[in-house]
Amino acid sequence: MPNTVIDTTVSVSAFLRPSVGGASFDLLQLAHEGAFELFLSDDILEEAARVLLDSVRIRRRYVYPDDAVIEYCRGLRTQVPGKTGL
Repeated sequence: MPNTVIDTTVSVSAFLRPSVGGASFDLLQLAHEGAFELFLSDDILEEAARVLLDSVRIRRRYVYPDDAVIEYCRGLRTQVPGKTGL
């Protein structure tokens, strides 16, 4: 099975546009389905949360509660099979 690391941009895009047909969302869906093994570092997850919570530009354009960001990042962490440090 291939190994894949996604970066902050992919994780942020998948959160902001959680729909089939979006490249970022589809990548995470494929990982969830077992097409490849997903690897994320704590730094990537923390940066994604920081961007989603603190970016004025993003917060003006998209409306979502802070709790949704926290749950999303926790969900990504649970998809990673035991390794979060890269």
